[in-house]
Amino acid sequence: MITLSQVTKTYYNGECPTPALKGIDLTVEDGEYIAIMGTSGSGKSTLLNIIGGMDTLTEGEYFYNDIPVHQLKGNELHQFRKEHVSFVFQQFALMNHYTVFENVEIPLLAKGFPKKERKRIVMERLEQMGIADLAKKLPIHISGGQQQRCAIARALASDNSIILADEPTGALDKNTGMEIMTLLQEINQQGKTLLVITHDPGIAAMAHRIIRLEDGCIQE
Repeated sequence: MITLSQVTKTYYNGECPTPALKGIDLTVEDGEYIAIMGTSGSGKSTLLNIIGGMDTLTEGEYFYNDIPVHQLKGNELHQFRKEHVSFVFQQFALMNHYTVFENVEIPLLAKGFPKKERKRIVMERLEQMGIADLAKKLPIHISGGQQQRCAIARALASDNSIILADEPTGALDKNTGMEIMTLLQEINQQGKTLLVITHDPGIAAMAHRIIRLEDGCIQE
């Protein structure tokens, strides 16, 4: 379970504070599918980055089960991300000089999986995403939808419990975007906790619950 209590995040430009989140209270059950909506600058990405351990909160508490994430620093925070969180980004964030196979293999290398096990897991995830035949291709030689499938396969490779997706269909056409969201929905149905930032009401409607942010606050 993800539990945020009175979480604030303030950025500073010199001595000038810019509040991004203002007293966020949020609980996400294991296996829940949450859509996060709001205008640009409302705090959506900041919230996702704090949940994923990519950013730290200014005040408040963040627990993942019994882990006090708000107290983690440096290597401890990196370990939390590695063991519990996977990201899917709008622009895919693939390594262009690595093949599709090598991109999906990256989190397994970070976790120290042996070569034979890495190959088995990577090919299973590529099969799951329907792109096993593209394993030896470079990202620049495949379509945007295929690149996003590769990015999702990479997110699934390490079998983490939380998947965070920041506008995962933003760079795709509508039909391809719905295909990607259907895949993510299927992954959620397999037990993964899924939080997705989206501007698309149709995509948000696929979630169990919609969280709306405005000016750094959750709107009831």
